[in-house]
Amino acid sequence: MGYRFICQNWMVWGEETIREKEDYHIKSKDSDVGIDPDYFEEVIAEVFERRDMLSDTVKHAEEDGEMPLSWVPAHLERAGFGKQYQKNIVYRLLDQTHESSETTTWRVYNAATTHLDHDRAVAMGPEPYDQKQDAAWQVLTSEPEAPEEEVENLNKFAKAPR
Repeated sequence: MGYRFICQNWMVWGEETIREKEDYHIKSKDSDVGIDPDYFEEVIAEVFERRDMLSDTVKHAEEDGEMPLSWVPAHLERAGFGKQYQKNIVYRLLDQTHESSETTTWRVYNAATTHLDHDRAVAMGPEPYDQKQDAAWQVLTSEPEAPEEEVENLNKFAKAPR
């Protein structure tokens, strides 16, 4: 079980607690309850306890996480995305930003999670998927900084993702 309360980018809070309970299940209506209903109340309460921290992180990423598009490949690399992921994520980002030369860490995060969920999730197993979701979280929570070498021509990213 997971709980999403932001949007389609799979921001799930309380995931560790949920994983600990993955061997439990709700039995049929004629059987005893497999999990005490209080468990679900606890999971949802944990989600709402973390809501303010998540809200602050997203707000910071939207307002203070601005960067030139030419910084994005290096920002993705620092977060743990390889060259092919960088290309595919930047492609999605370019498709969203159109003519702008600036973006935010929030937009980069959304492009990364969209690529993972729509282009890669089926081909990946759960462990690599979780690792890439952790890398996406690093994109969101790390401060943008000027790379040693900026990408001067983002047109090489302007082709369909694989």
